Order: sequence, then structure tokens, then C-alpha cells
Amino acid sequence: MKGLKKRNNAMIKTYIAKRRRKGSFLLEMAIVSWVLLYMLIGSFQMGMMLIRAIQAGEVCRNGNVLEVRGIDMSQTLNQELLLRTAPSLGINQSGSWLPNNSSTASGLVVLSQVYYVGPLECSNGVSDFDGTTATCPNLGQYVIRMRINIGNTNQGTSSVGNPSDTPQSNGFLTDAQVCNDPGDIASSGFSSIVTLSSDQYTWVAEVWANSSAYNIFPWFQSPTIYMRNLS
Repeated sequence: MKGLKKRNNAMIKTYIAKRRRKGSFLLEMAIVSWVLLYMLIGSFQMGMMLIRAIQAGEVCRNGNVLEVRGIDMSQTLNQELLLRTAPSLGINQSGSWLPNNSSTASGLVVLSQVYYVGPLECSNGVSDFDGTTATCPNLGQYVIRMRINIGNTNQGTSSVGNPSDTPQSNGFLTDAQVCNDPGDIASSGFSSIVTLSSDQYTWVAEVWANSSAYNIFPWFQSPTIYMRNLS
């Protein structure tokens, strides 16, 4: 009888210990599950941002390829061609590939040509060019010669700067504007990005992709993705 009693006591103690461990396990899972949930959602958010970054980089590269090949990007048809490579960036109108230039667009593509003004350009833009900045104020300056915006211009500000003159319908400024208007000079930091010789130019494509649609937690804000490509 004494041995049976001891065995029963041992079984009771084992049962109580298991119940305690079970309760502890549930408590630990309740605490850890929140951390795991945040990590899972955070991984999803980061993954979607990475996908948008890859696509934005591809669109940026494609924009420069089209510019270098002499495609007139001021034409709506050619802009649609570019936006076909950006199906989820929200730059095109709903149900079509037409550019959405309204404030509802969640992205922006900026195409530019930056020209290092030399004697040749000054001779084209100034009738009485004497080889100095007295007659060609922008001589020796990086000047924005072409600018085309596709999408919502509120999404970003070009690192190249913005020309003070309104471009022509094809996106280009006139030779006179390039040579004379200091408001068309590129931002001061542009010379540190690329070095050009006199009368050379470079094409610049920039893309902004707003990722705020993936903001799940108020303390984890998805940044606007920015990509730049020079050719």
C-alpha cells in the first residue's frame, strides 16, 4: 500500500508539472507570436519594396536606352512604350499605358540632357560670340538642355535641377536659352557626378516610386524609391 501511495503521488506531481509546463508554453507563444508576426509583415513589406526598387531601376535604364537611341520621348506613344515596363509603379493611367501626369500618380520619370556649354554651342546660340562669358554667360557651365517629366511631379525633385525656361514641345530648350539663361544651369553638385568636355552632353534618367501603399505599421514607413541612370 505504501508503495502504491508513493507511485500515485509521483504521478500526481508529474501531471501537475506537465500542466505547469503547458501553461508556460502557451504564455511564451502568446508573447513570441507578436514578435514573429511583426517580423513576417516586415519581411513582406521589405520584399515588396525590393520588387519596386528592381522595377524602378529597370524603367530608369530603359528610359536612358531610348534616349540614347534617339527616340523622341516627348511623344505620348514612346512614353507608353516606356511605361509598359513599369506596370505596378502607378505612373500610367488606370486601364491604359497613357502617362498619368496628375497628382494621383504614385511615381515620376524625369528625362534630361545636360550639356557642357563650349565654344561650338555658344556660336550656335549667340550671334556675336567673342569667346568669353561676356557674350555667352553660360560658357563653361553644365546646362539642362532637355527636360521631360512623365508622371506626378510632386513625387520628387531632380538632382540635376530644374530649368527656369519652359522647354519646347519636344522637350529641348533653344540654343539661345542654353547659352544665355543662368536659370537653366544644372545644380552645383552635378559636376561631381559626371565630367564632360566642352560641347559634350550626357543623358540622365531619374525615377521615383512611392511605396507608401505598403505602409502596414505607422512606425515603419516605406520610403520613396529613387533611381538614377546616366549615359
